[in-house]
Amino acid sequence: MAPYCKATELHYVSSPATNIKIYQGAADPFWAQGTLPNGGYVAGIMVTAGMKNQELDEHKDPIHATVHYLSGTLLEPFEVHVRHIRKGKSFSNLSAKLIQRGTVRVRAQFIFGVTDPGDRPPLEPAHTPLYPPEPHARVTPLSIPPSGSTVVELPKELTFSPYILWSLDPSVPARHDRRTAAGDGDGGAEGGRYFMLRDPADKLTPNVLPFFADVCSGLLHFKRGRPSRRRDAHNGVYGTSRFVDYPQGRHNSNIELWTTPDDTTSEPGELGNWKPRQRCLLVASQVMLAVPVKGKKERRAS
Repeated sequence: MAPYCKATELHYVSSPATNIKIYQGAADPFWAQGTLPNGGYVAGIMVTAGMKNQELDEHKDPIHATVHYLSGTLLEPFEVHVRHIRKGKSFSNLSAKLIQRGTVRVRAQFIFGVTDPGDRPPLEPAHTPLYPPEPHARVTPLSIPPSGSTVVELPKELTFSPYILWSLDPSVPARHDRRTAAGDGDGGAEGGRYFMLRDPADKLTPNVLPFFADVCSGLLHFKRGRPSRRRDAHNGVYGTSRFVDYPQGRHNSNIELWTTPDDTTSEPGELGNWKPRQRCLLVASQVMLAVPVKGKKERRAS
Protein backbone atom coordinates (compact mmCIF):
# COMPACT_ATOMS: atom_id res chain seq x y z
CA MET A 1 0.00 0.00 0.00
CA ALA A 2 1.31 3.43 -0.91
CA PRO A 3 0.08 6.91 0.10
CA TYR A 4 -1.13 9.17 -2.69
CA CYS A 5 2.12 11.12 -2.92
CA LYS A 6 4.02 7.87 -3.58
CA ALA A 7 1.35 6.38 -5.86
CA THR A 8 1.60 9.43 -8.17
CA GLU A 9 5.41 9.65 -8.20
CA LEU A 10 6.96 10.15 -11.63
CA HIS A 11 10.59 9.86 -12.69
CA TYR A 12 12.14 11.86 -15.50
CA VAL A 13 13.38 9.68 -18.37
CA SER A 14 14.40 11.82 -21.34
CA SER A 15 13.67 14.79 -23.61
CA PRO A 16 13.44 13.59 -27.24
CA ALA A 17 12.82 17.23 -28.27
CA THR A 18 13.38 20.60 -26.63
CA ASN A 19 9.65 20.96 -25.84
CA ILE A 20 8.94 17.33 -24.84
CA LYS A 21 9.72 15.52 -21.59
CA ILE A 22 9.02 11.87 -20.80
CA TYR A 23 8.24 10.60 -17.30
CA GLN A 24 7.72 7.07 -16.03
CA GLY A 25 5.55 5.74 -13.23
CA ALA A 26 3.38 2.77 -12.26
CA ALA A 27 -0.35 2.70 -11.52
CA ASP A 28 -0.80 1.62 -7.90
CA PRO A 29 -3.39 -1.15 -7.28
CA PHE A 30 -4.49 0.45 -4.00
CA TRP A 31 -5.82 3.54 -5.82
CA ALA A 32 -8.24 1.55 -7.93
CA GLN A 33 -11.88 0.62 -8.27
CA GLY A 34 -12.08 -3.07 -9.01
CA THR A 35 -9.17 -3.89 -11.31
CA LEU A 36 -8.88 -0.47 -12.98
CA PRO A 37 -7.20 2.67 -11.58
CA ASN A 38 -9.59 5.31 -10.30
CA GLY A 39 -10.17 7.95 -12.98
CA GLY A 40 -9.43 10.84 -10.62
CA TYR A 41 -6.18 9.16 -9.57
CA VAL A 42 -5.20 8.90 -13.25
CA ALA A 43 -6.08 12.59 -13.74
CA GLY A 44 -3.89 13.34 -10.70
CA ILE A 45 -1.00 11.54 -12.40
CA MET A 46 -1.47 13.72 -15.47
CA VAL A 47 -1.50 16.87 -13.33
CA THR A 48 1.64 15.62 -11.55
CA ALA A 49 3.39 15.31 -14.92
CA GLY A 50 2.42 18.86 -15.83
CA MET A 51 3.63 20.16 -12.47
CA LYS A 52 6.98 18.38 -12.84
CA ASN A 53 7.37 19.87 -16.30
CA GLN A 54 6.74 23.36 -14.88
CA GLU A 55 8.64 23.12 -11.58
CA LEU A 56 11.45 25.42 -12.81
CA ASP A 57 9.12 27.80 -14.65
CA GLU A 58 7.36 30.84 -13.17
CA HIS A 59 4.06 29.34 -14.36
CA LYS A 60 4.09 26.59 -11.74
CA ASP A 61 0.39 26.29 -10.90
CA PRO A 62 -2.24 24.32 -12.80
CA ILE A 63 -5.07 26.67 -13.81
CA HIS A 64 -7.14 24.46 -16.09
CA ALA A 65 -7.08 20.82 -17.21
CA THR A 66 -9.15 18.81 -19.66
CA VAL A 67 -8.68 15.04 -19.46
CA HIS A 68 -9.99 12.51 -21.98
CA TYR A 69 -9.92 8.77 -21.26
CA LEU A 70 -9.40 7.02 -24.58
CA SER A 71 -8.87 3.50 -23.26
CA GLY A 72 -8.87 1.81 -19.87
CA THR A 73 -5.68 2.46 -17.89
CA LEU A 74 -3.99 -0.69 -16.59
CA LEU A 75 -2.45 -1.38 -13.18
CA GLU A 76 0.96 -1.45 -14.80
CA PRO A 77 3.93 0.83 -15.51
CA PHE A 78 3.31 3.73 -17.88
CA GLU A 79 4.95 6.69 -19.56
CA VAL A 80 3.62 10.26 -19.65
CA HIS A 81 4.84 12.43 -22.52
CA VAL A 82 4.46 16.15 -21.82
CA ARG A 83 4.68 18.68 -24.64
CA HIS A 84 5.18 22.39 -24.00
CA ILE A 85 3.03 24.12 -26.62
CA ARG A 86 3.27 27.81 -25.86
CA LYS A 87 4.35 30.25 -23.17
CA GLY A 88 2.74 33.67 -22.87
CA LYS A 89 3.04 36.49 -20.40
CA SER A 90 0.52 35.01 -17.94
CA PHE A 91 -0.03 31.41 -19.01
CA SER A 92 1.68 28.36 -20.45
CA ASN A 93 -0.11 25.70 -22.54
CA LEU A 94 0.85 22.04 -22.29
CA SER A 95 -0.44 18.73 -23.60
CA ALA A 96 0.23 15.27 -22.20
CA LYS A 97 -0.47 11.67 -23.10
CA LEU A 98 -0.27 8.55 -20.93
CA ILE A 99 1.00 5.48 -22.78
CA GLN A 100 0.85 1.80 -21.79
CA ARG A 101 1.75 -1.17 -24.01
CA GLY A 102 2.29 1.22 -26.90
CA THR A 103 -1.27 2.60 -26.67
CA VAL A 104 -2.24 6.18 -25.79
CA ARG A 105 -4.81 5.66 -23.04
CA VAL A 106 -5.27 9.20 -21.69
CA ARG A 107 -4.81 12.64 -23.21
CA ALA A 108 -4.80 15.95 -21.35
CA GLN A 109 -4.59 19.65 -22.13
CA PHE A 110 -3.31 22.07 -19.49
CA ILE A 111 -3.07 25.77 -18.79
CA PHE A 112 -0.47 26.69 -16.16
CA GLY A 113 0.04 30.07 -14.56
CA VAL A 114 0.16 31.72 -11.14
CA THR A 115 -2.66 31.22 -8.63
CA ASP A 116 -1.05 32.59 -5.48
CA PRO A 117 -1.62 36.37 -5.30
CA GLY A 118 1.76 36.76 -3.61
CA ASP A 119 3.46 35.36 -6.73
CA ARG A 120 1.89 37.83 -9.14
CA PRO A 121 4.48 39.41 -11.45
CA PRO A 122 5.15 43.01 -10.32
CA LEU A 123 3.94 44.54 -13.61
CA GLU A 124 0.63 42.66 -13.61
CA PRO A 125 -2.31 44.79 -12.46
CA ALA A 126 -3.99 43.74 -9.23
CA HIS A 127 -7.59 42.89 -10.08
CA THR A 128 -10.23 43.05 -7.37
CA PRO A 129 -11.42 39.51 -6.55
CA LEU A 130 -15.08 38.74 -5.97
CA TYR A 131 -15.01 37.66 -2.30
CA PRO A 132 -17.54 38.10 0.52
CA PRO A 133 -18.92 40.49 1.66
CA GLU A 134 -19.40 41.48 -2.00
CA PRO A 135 -23.10 40.77 -2.64
CA HIS A 136 -22.45 38.67 -5.78
CA ALA A 137 -19.64 36.59 -4.27
CA ARG A 138 -20.11 32.84 -4.05
CA VAL A 139 -20.18 31.52 -0.46
CA THR A 140 -19.50 27.89 0.38
CA PRO A 141 -22.72 25.88 -0.03
CA LEU A 142 -21.75 23.67 2.91
CA SER A 143 -23.60 24.58 6.10
CA ILE A 144 -22.06 22.36 8.80
CA PRO A 145 -18.30 22.62 9.53
CA PRO A 146 -16.17 19.45 9.72
CA SER A 147 -16.49 19.28 13.51
CA GLY A 148 -20.26 18.81 13.14
CA SER A 149 -20.22 16.45 10.15
CA THR A 150 -20.94 12.72 10.23
CA VAL A 151 -17.97 10.39 9.66
CA VAL A 152 -18.75 7.52 7.26
CA GLU A 153 -16.89 4.46 6.02
CA LEU A 154 -16.10 4.24 2.33
CA PRO A 155 -17.11 1.03 0.50
CA LYS A 156 -14.57 -1.78 0.84
CA GLU A 157 -14.44 -2.05 -2.97
CA LEU A 158 -12.58 1.27 -2.92
CA THR A 159 -9.16 -0.04 -2.01
CA PHE A 160 -7.86 3.46 -1.21
CA SER A 161 -10.37 3.91 1.64
CA PRO A 162 -7.72 3.41 4.42
CA TYR A 163 -6.02 6.61 3.23
CA ILE A 164 -9.12 8.83 3.38
CA LEU A 165 -11.17 10.21 6.26
CA TRP A 166 -14.63 10.96 4.89
CA SER A 167 -17.59 12.74 6.49
CA LEU A 168 -20.97 14.06 5.34
CA ASP A 169 -22.77 17.38 5.66
CA PRO A 170 -26.40 16.17 5.86
CA SER A 171 -27.73 19.73 5.56
CA VAL A 172 -27.00 19.83 1.80
CA PRO A 173 -29.28 16.97 0.67
CA ALA A 174 -31.85 18.03 3.30
CA ARG A 175 -31.92 21.54 1.80
CA HIS A 176 -32.29 20.03 -1.68
CA ASP A 177 -35.19 17.85 -0.52
CA ARG A 178 -36.98 20.81 1.08
CA ARG A 179 -36.71 22.85 -2.10
CA THR A 180 -37.89 19.92 -4.20
CA ALA A 181 -40.87 19.31 -1.91
CA ALA A 182 -41.78 23.00 -2.11
CA GLY A 183 -41.68 22.90 -5.91
CA ASP A 184 -38.67 25.24 -6.00
CA GLY A 185 -35.89 22.71 -6.65
CA ASP A 186 -33.66 22.19 -9.68
CA GLY A 187 -34.08 18.41 -9.76
CA GLY A 188 -31.20 15.95 -9.79
CA ALA A 189 -29.16 15.33 -6.67
CA GLU A 190 -26.92 17.40 -4.39
CA GLY A 191 -24.42 16.37 -1.76
CA GLY A 192 -21.90 17.85 0.65
CA ARG A 193 -18.97 16.17 2.34
CA TYR A 194 -15.51 16.64 3.79
CA PHE A 195 -12.30 14.71 3.28
CA MET A 196 -8.90 14.51 4.90
CA LEU A 197 -5.80 12.53 3.95
CA ARG A 198 -4.89 10.06 6.70
CA ASP A 199 -1.27 9.23 5.86
CA PRO A 200 1.37 11.57 7.38
CA ALA A 201 3.29 11.52 4.09
CA ASP A 202 0.40 12.97 2.08
CA LYS A 203 -0.05 16.72 1.60
CA LEU A 204 -2.96 18.51 0.00
CA THR A 205 -1.23 19.59 -3.21
CA PRO A 206 -2.98 20.45 -6.53
CA ASN A 207 -2.53 16.95 -7.97
CA VAL A 208 -4.73 15.56 -5.15
CA LEU A 209 -7.74 17.70 -6.05
CA PRO A 210 -8.71 15.84 -9.27
CA PHE A 211 -8.91 12.61 -7.28
CA PHE A 212 -11.44 14.03 -4.83
CA ALA A 213 -13.36 15.74 -7.62
CA ASP A 214 -13.77 12.34 -9.28
CA VAL A 215 -14.59 10.35 -6.15
CA CYS A 216 -17.22 12.91 -5.21
CA SER A 217 -19.24 12.61 -8.14
CA GLY A 218 -13.05 15.84 -17.08
CA LEU A 219 -12.91 19.29 -16.96
CA LEU A 220 -10.94 20.84 -14.09
CA HIS A 221 -10.54 24.52 -13.27
CA PHE A 222 -8.24 25.41 -10.36
CA LYS A 223 -9.70 28.52 -8.79
CA ARG A 224 -7.37 29.90 -6.17
CA GLY A 225 -3.91 29.84 -4.59
CA ARG A 226 -2.21 26.58 -3.81
CA PRO A 227 -4.17 24.52 -1.30
CA SER A 228 -2.87 24.02 2.21
CA ARG A 229 -0.03 21.50 2.37
CA ARG A 230 -1.12 20.43 5.84
CA ARG A 231 -2.13 16.79 5.93
CA ASP A 232 -4.63 17.39 8.75
CA ALA A 233 -6.57 20.06 6.86
CA HIS A 234 -10.09 19.13 5.80
CA ASN A 235 -11.52 20.27 2.50
CA GLY A 236 -15.18 20.55 1.63
CA VAL A 237 -16.83 19.09 -1.46
CA TYR A 238 -20.16 20.21 -2.93
CA GLY A 239 -21.55 18.24 -5.84
CA THR A 240 -24.60 18.23 -8.10
CA SER A 241 -25.77 15.78 -10.74
CA ARG A 242 -28.75 16.76 -12.89
CA PHE A 243 -29.05 14.18 -15.65
CA VAL A 244 -28.95 10.40 -16.08
CA ASP A 245 -29.90 8.92 -19.45
CA TYR A 246 -29.53 5.99 -21.83
CA PRO A 247 -27.34 4.49 -23.08
CA GLN A 248 -24.83 3.30 -20.44
CA GLY A 249 -26.34 5.45 -17.71
CA ARG A 250 -24.58 8.56 -19.01
CA HIS A 251 -24.65 11.29 -16.40
CA ASN A 252 -22.99 14.54 -15.46
CA SER A 253 -21.54 15.96 -12.27
CA ASN A 254 -20.42 19.42 -11.21
CA ILE A 255 -18.07 19.61 -8.25
CA GLU A 256 -16.73 22.46 -6.11
CA LEU A 257 -13.86 21.93 -3.66
CA TRP A 258 -13.69 24.41 -0.77
CA THR A 259 -11.41 25.28 2.10
CA THR A 260 -12.86 24.71 5.58
CA PRO A 261 -12.25 26.06 9.09
CA ASP A 262 -8.91 24.82 10.46
CA ASP A 263 -10.18 24.15 13.97
CA THR A 264 -12.02 20.85 13.58
CA THR A 265 -12.04 20.37 17.36
CA SER A 266 -14.36 23.31 17.96
CA GLU A 267 -18.07 22.98 18.38
CA PRO A 268 -19.95 24.34 15.34
CA GLY A 269 -21.35 27.23 17.40
CA GLU A 270 -17.87 28.34 18.45
CA LEU A 271 -16.63 29.01 14.92
CA GLY A 272 -18.64 32.18 14.40
CA ASN A 273 -19.54 33.21 10.87
CA TRP A 274 -17.08 30.79 9.21
CA LYS A 275 -18.70 30.46 5.77
CA PRO A 276 -17.64 33.84 4.22
CA ARG A 277 -14.00 33.10 5.10
CA GLN A 278 -13.79 29.99 2.92
CA ARG A 279 -12.53 29.99 -0.67
CA CYS A 280 -13.15 27.71 -3.64
CA LEU A 281 -10.05 25.73 -4.71
CA LEU A 282 -11.35 23.94 -7.78
CA VAL A 283 -14.44 23.45 -9.92
CA ALA A 284 -14.85 20.28 -12.00
CA SER A 285 -17.33 19.14 -14.63
CA GLN A 286 -17.52 15.54 -15.78
CA VAL A 287 -19.50 13.35 -18.14
CA MET A 288 -19.45 9.73 -16.97
CA LEU A 289 -20.90 6.28 -17.54
CA ALA A 290 -22.57 4.15 -14.88
CA VAL A 291 -20.31 1.09 -14.81
CA PRO A 292 -20.56 -1.10 -11.69
CA VAL A 293 -17.34 -2.36 -10.09
CA LYS A 294 -18.38 -5.93 -10.98
CA GLY A 295 -18.70 -4.87 -14.61
CA LYS A 296 -15.18 -3.42 -14.54
CA LYS A 297 -13.79 -6.71 -13.28
CA GLU A 298 -15.63 -8.73 -15.93
CA ARG A 299 -14.56 -6.36 -18.73
CA ARG A 300 -10.91 -6.54 -17.64
CA ALA A 301 -11.05 -10.35 -17.42
CA SER A 302 -12.48 -10.72 -20.94
